[in-house]
Amino acid sequence: MTQDNKTRLLRVIRWVFFSIIFGLFPFVLKALVVMSGDHQPLTLAMFIGHGELLLIITTLNAVAVGELFGVPSNSIAIHIVGWCTVLLMALSAGYYAHVSVMNEKLNVDIITNISLIMFLMTVVTTCSCMLFIEQTGD
Repeated sequence: MTQDNKTRLLRVIRWVFFSIIFGLFPFVLKALVVMSGDHQPLTLAMFIGHGELLLIITTLNAVAVGELFGVPSNSIAIHIVGWCTVLLMALSAGYYAHVSVMNEKLNVDIITNISLIMFLMTVVTTCSCMLFIEQTGD
């Protein structure tokens, strides 16, 4: 691996760490508060069952699209990943709007599962965007 490739990979890893990992930090704080309080069992639905993760998904996708916007490329792969990222951003924002309005009537397990699937897809698409950006050399 050349020095340029190492530098690019480190930038992507740094982006993942500070964007994705730190983006999930509020959930860590919520877990600490719950654990120090009334000793409720921690469940994933407790943290993301009301659409909280959807806001992070929307933001991560928006940042990745913003970084990708303006990168000159004729690559069909970059266009596909970029449009998938835009689609995920729109879907997560729309689903959050739906969940926040219909909160009382929705199944938190379904919201949790859909949020997790969208989050995993977001990790793939946003990391792909960042790799493409680094591959083009800024």
